[in-house]
Amino acid sequence: MTKHRILANLSHLKLCHHRIHLIYTTLNHIKYCPPDGDSWIIKTLDVPIYITKVVGNTICCLGRDGKTRAIAIDATEYIFKLSLLKKRYDHVMNMIKNSQLCGQAMIAYLQQQGFPEVALHFVKDERIRFNLTLESGNIQIVVASASAIDEKDHWYRLGVEALPQGNAGIVEYACQRTKNYERLSFLYLITGNVEKLAKMLKIAEVESDVMGQFHNGLYLGDVRERVKILENVGHLHLAYITAKVHGLHDVAERLAAELGDDLPSLPEGKKPSLLMLPSPLITSHISAILDDGEPGEEDDGEGGWELEDLELPPAAETPKASTGTRSSVFVAPTPGMRVSQMWIQKSSLAADHAAAGNFDTAMRNPFVVCGATYVPIYRGQKDVSCPYCTARFVLGQEGQLCTVCDLAVVGADSSGLLCCPSQIGWLNLVLDGTSGGT
Repeated sequence: MTKHRILANLSHLKLCHHRIHLIYTTLNHIKYCPPDGDSWIIKTLDVPIYITKVVGNTICCLGRDGKTRAIAIDATEYIFKLSLLKKRYDHVMNMIKNSQLCGQAMIAYLQQQGFPEVALHFVKDERIRFNLTLESGNIQIVVASASAIDEKDHWYRLGVEALPQGNAGIVEYACQRTKNYERLSFLYLITGNVEKLAKMLKIAEVESDVMGQFHNGLYLGDVRERVKILENVGHLHLAYITAKVHGLHDVAERLAAELGDDLPSLPEGKKPSLLMLPSPLITSHISAILDDGEPGEEDDGEGGWELEDLELPPAAETPKASTGTRSSVFVAPTPGMRVSQMWIQKSSLAADHAAAGNFDTAMRNPFVVCGATYVPIYRGQKDVSCPYCTARFVLGQEGQLCTVCDLAVVGADSSGLLCCPSQIGWLNLVLDGTSGGT
């Protein structure tokens, strides 16, 4: 409630409904109001004006001195935003190519509206492009941005994003660039890549990473390696128990001689067991997914790790989409569209939108009830149209109730009539008026 809109007795001075869009002024701005209820600034004003007409990019108005003026505006921005709201993507791409739309405000707006892939056309900074492509889920473009930035934090975020998509090659490459040995070892474990796990064990030994050595030995089921690690760090009791339980009698006797009378007790009747490695999900090197070679070419690479130089992992080639088809390589598919999203796209019924969890769009169109096409009844003044559906007051239309939703009146000159939700309480009154001919 403001002093310019409502009188002291709380009655409206003037109420106007517009069915498409509206350009209006405040004390300091010319603004645009789209159908979704948002508002955007078109131009900043030095003095207040009163709009009389809008033609193209020209606003005709009155000043406070009573003189008419014509103000030129740039309508590109709000037409672009309106095209996005109406999902006219052909107009959007045409405006991107032929106009000078740019700026942080436009990029932020596209992100908020859920169009990060459109915002990419306005951005040249690789850090901003990285965030936008990461948000859109286009991993291949994210790899290009991460390679240009080449920072540890960006490679880590790339690996985290690629893992839920099942892109093991990108995850491996990101872990190699960040030298995240623990994460890389676990990746090789869950994919069953025993050969590269053995290389990770040697790398941990060169790097003097005792915990990494022990973990890789545990993943590989290498009991002798684990006993050797425990012995080297001074845990003779644990080394003796590990050797004794797993049947390494020669090592156990040697450790028992060193421990003397301080031998730990072992439980009776328990059989030793080793960690069972999973079967490989990918039967060949992960790097084979990322190569561009022909199907007949042999893959001589080692997937990023070199046996002759284990101190520092060499930089692997940037992953690329495979152009050839390899029958022996399994490529994890990218996530498809969710079933609930397909409901929303294929159906206009509010019930389907609500069942898919999209309550916002379900409530946005209150006139879709039974799926039939009806012309809404608007109970109001004869010369005033409904602010939501643009229908006018129809009193003399005769018909019958819809058998599907019980809210519609089937008319003679159209496929039917549907009442607004706010008019459900007035339905009987309208029907009585139509049947009585008044």
